[in-house]
Amino acid sequence: MRAFLEAFPKAGSSSPVLVIKCHGRGNRGAEFKKLGELSSADNRFILIDSVFSASEMIMLHAACDCFVSLHRAEGFGLNIAESMSKGKIVVATDFSGSTDFTRPENSLLIPYKMARVNKDDYIYSRGQWWAEPDQEAAVEAMRQAASNESEIQSRAMRARADIMDKYSVQAIAKIVKAAWQRELEPFKS
Repeated sequence: MRAFLEAFPKAGSSSPVLVIKCHGRGNRGAEFKKLGELSSADNRFILIDSVFSASEMIMLHAACDCFVSLHRAEGFGLNIAESMSKGKIVVATDFSGSTDFTRPENSLLIPYKMARVNKDDYIYSRGQWWAEPDQEAAVEAMRQAASNESEIQSRAMRARADIMDKYSVQAIAKIVKAAWQRELEPFKS
């Protein structure tokens, strides 16, 4: 939200809207209360705090022009990949699982600094580190994504092609079939 407000400080009829979709329920503390207050104070924020079905998530992805994931850590990055598969431009921290498929040619990648996870930041904080996305880079990337210039559209189409080439049902089925038929080299450690 801070990056969005810095990128687009003035509300207007053509202002972008930031949809914040929370995952799951629970673990809602003071930070979440602030999130609710900020979203209530500015009609450019839409806060969704509910669990969505797969079809609802597909509709949400379809309704958005850009997917922003300023994550500190990410598993595979399914929402990122799904947005890319729909030809949407992605703004994402250049860290964690999503780096398997996000690249400068198909995404707007945000640099980061590693930061120690504090005790109250996360349930499994002891000895852990995570990425802290660069605020200035995030602001610039959001502005770039909103510009919808041909270069942004080109990246989004490259993203779609990359995901379909390596992560579509057909691409994964070929890998599974080759593994089942023992045609793949075993993974080496």
